[in-house]
Amino acid sequence: MSPRAAAESDAEPDAALDEVAEELYGLAPEEFTAARDRRAKEARTAGDRDLATSVRALRRPSTAAWAVNQLVRRHPDVVDQLGALGSRLREAQLSLAGAELRALTTEQQKVTATVRALAEQDAAADGAPLSSSVGDQVVQTLRAALADEDAATAVRSGRLTTHLEHTGFGPVDLDGAVAVPRVRRPAPASAPAAAPEPDEGRAAREAAEREREEQRQAARREIDAAGQAAADAADALRDAESRAGDAAGAEEEAAGRVRDLEHRLQEARRERDAAAAAQRTTTADRDAAARAAREADAALQRARHRLDTLS
Repeated sequence: MSPRAAAESDAEPDAALDEVAEELYGLAPEEFTAARDRRAKEARTAGDRDLATSVRALRRPSTAAWAVNQLVRRHPDVVDQLGALGSRLREAQLSLAGAELRALTTEQQKVTATVRALAEQDAAADGAPLSSSVGDQVVQTLRAALADEDAATAVRSGRLTTHLEHTGFGPVDLDGAVAVPRVRRPAPASAPAAAPEPDEGRAAREAAEREREEQRQAARREIDAAGQAAADAADALRDAESRAGDAAGAEEEAAGRVRDLEHRLQEARRERDAAAAAQRTTTADRDAAARAAREADAALQRARHRLDTLS
């Protein structure tokens, strides 16, 4: 499957993996890793090694991706409005409707600012306020969804792993941006046919549509050509992430042992210093006692000498 088909799929995804992904990408980022590892362990214990491997490979979302995923879950009406605005924008670009495009661009700026404020409000209520840079990434993702239909589908999945960007040229890069594909939603009923366009306008629209379609096909060919390499790289990444997780666990265990040894070393140094101080005190006491013994012995010798003289 090409990266641009990652947000939705005609094929039914694995129901168990779909359920796990829906749960995990609704969690706060700091809760994600522990919950993912727990669900992978549960699958492994149940004997489903394929599910365990797939769950273990799920990437923790960035903060911006998490904020957008929450928008999809909490405010689907707002996301639908964004989708409708994006469709109108793309149609205006294809039909070269300059005045309409300018009006829609102004509306886009207002809507993205409003949705950003909504995402920031939700994040603050969750105890995870968004930084200015993360807020900018949320807006970049919304603009990408407005500019690119496939990016809009990725946003609607509610399973973004990273924020999206649209450079203004070509399709949005969706490689690795969506964790698990969703089932493609049924297409809405067709709207009533519009009145025929003038021949000149229709010809310009068709020419623009052909040019855009050629650009899309060229981009898809490039992506499909890299698809196998991306799949191999994804497998290698999952393996590396698994080994990195094991190494991180070993590192934490070793760090714990180091902290314990450092604590014991500090205790031993304090005991050494106390023993050294005690040794200095006892040495001084011993020297004083030795002097007193010598003086007493000398006094005894003098007394005996006097006694001998008197005798």
